[in-house]
Amino acid sequence: MPFDHVDPTALSLFYARMGLNKVSLNAYNFPGVASGIEMQFQTLCKAFFKYAAGHGNNEAGKLSDSLHYLALYLYGLIKSAILSPNMNAPLNSVYLDQIADVKFKVNTMSPEEVLCMLHPQIYQVSNVQLTDGEFPNMEQPIRSSLSNSEVYLIFDSHFVYLFVGHQVDSFFV
Repeated sequence: MPFDHVDPTALSLFYARMGLNKVSLNAYNFPGVASGIEMQFQTLCKAFFKYAAGHGNNEAGKLSDSLHYLALYLYGLIKSAILSPNMNAPLNSVYLDQIADVKFKVNTMSPEEVLCMLHPQIYQVSNVQLTDGEFPNMEQPIRSSLSNSEVYLIFDSHFVYLFVGHQVDSFFV
């Protein structure tokens, strides 16, 4: 399969750091930088589809796994406060300090840490069938996949959150 060698982790970190650099060089034109990253990804996808169709690949209309993950991470980057900050925040707000902190962290974090910020990890931890040596599978970060009768651990590279659904047995908690 073409483009299987693409490393979505490293490429996501590259785009995050490149986006931060372009934002500071382009007078904080956040929408322009975000759309530029999106256009570069679309160009990569078009090249992938053109290559797959030209080589008689049966799955020509489907992204490779690495490009699928890259799409998740890049759209997470575009939606994040790094490239889509709240421009209506007051100048004396703590929000601006938090954005500066996140930008500094992106430039110093490992690729794996940055990915958790762009695409939070969610684990269902209320499965009583798990033993001490087992780690639960990662859940999809979409609202419809989460249940009010479960307990989830959510990690976004800064904080660990515990979501307890309102229908969880109080004995479990």
